[in-house]
Amino acid sequence: MQRVVDFEKNLYTCFGEEPDLFEVHIGSGLAPLLKVSDGEEDSPLGKEILKCRKMIDEDYGLLIPEIQIYENETLCPYEYAFTFRGSRIVKSNVKPGHQLCLDTGTVTSPLNIDGWEKTKDPAFDMDGFFIPDSEVKRYKKAGYVCVSHEKGIRVHLYEFIRKYRTKLLDQCMVNNLVEKVRKINPDVVSEVFYINHFSVSDLKLILKLLLDEEIAIRDMNTILEAIACYHLDTLKPYELAEKVRQNLAVSFIRKYVEEDKKLHLIRVSQGVSEFLNDNAYYPDSRVELPYCSLKPTDRKKFIKAVSNALLITKEKNLYPIVICVSSVRFLFLQAIHREMPGVRVISDLELYEFKEQYPIEIEGVLAFNDE
Repeated sequence: MQRVVDFEKNLYTCFGEEPDLFEVHIGSGLAPLLKVSDGEEDSPLGKEILKCRKMIDEDYGLLIPEIQIYENETLCPYEYAFTFRGSRIVKSNVKPGHQLCLDTGTVTSPLNIDGWEKTKDPAFDMDGFFIPDSEVKRYKKAGYVCVSHEKGIRVHLYEFIRKYRTKLLDQCMVNNLVEKVRKINPDVVSEVFYINHFSVSDLKLILKLLLDEEIAIRDMNTILEAIACYHLDTLKPYELAEKVRQNLAVSFIRKYVEEDKKLHLIRVSQGVSEFLNDNAYYPDSRVELPYCSLKPTDRKKFIKAVSNALLITKEKNLYPIVICVSSVRFLFLQAIHREMPGVRVISDLELYEFKEQYPIEIEGVLAFNDE
């Protein structure tokens, strides 16, 4: 259920209170989306936002609290905006009496789009156009994707939350996730936090590292079981995160299987692995992350080798997945993360449990020209 608030009249009623994690603000023209029909428990927009929260929980294991909806008179009638911790981050608009129409590659019978107002899909920045409601059925039949106002807001909100997924975890949310495990497996919670004195802050860092690579933290029981298996006073959080990944591997590697039921990979050569190890820097701090300290010429050489190796995945329209030995997986990820955030890096140990389920196809080798 949503709470509908006149933003102007309630501007100071929550003075001094902690801002909501996320809020949805809508213009007055979108107020009909908040109308609850007879026999229904929620409004069209309320249902979509609840669906968004459930999708975030399913995909990432994040417990997003109730998202409030405010009617905000400072917005244009058909504008909407999202806030994060009280700050407005995103604003977009819809067109009354129209739906957003997109060609996502499924169009079988292209229709004339001349004359329709062109726009951008706010969630994915795709080219699109607005069509009247009366034309929706015809365009859907031709294979176009037509997006209603409430669905468009929901998809945009999902991508907005997904973008901020690593910034959502605070001590309170982590404690709530731990409490879920305590109800079914109190022994592992006791062993990790009371016997081994593991800190919630370290657990939060591990969870953020997993989320950063789009690995769901929904299976907190497995995560804590994995942490409990190691000497927590000798391993740093990022090293424990690598151990946790190995226990979760079957669940997240499955997402990379292609339509032919195979996992297509680019293998990192021994020479590249040795290069990363030779240039690795390991900070003394427990919470700082290791990285490769490369000269500009060496970095250029490395990125070029990665780009060349990944060309085959682009040509074949495959997931860009790289496999390397476990000792350099994190270093490799840190080295390419800025330039190639979409590339997934898995280790040989993570693949070990998975390879019995699906065939593995090595598409190429990532190596330097002089190897």
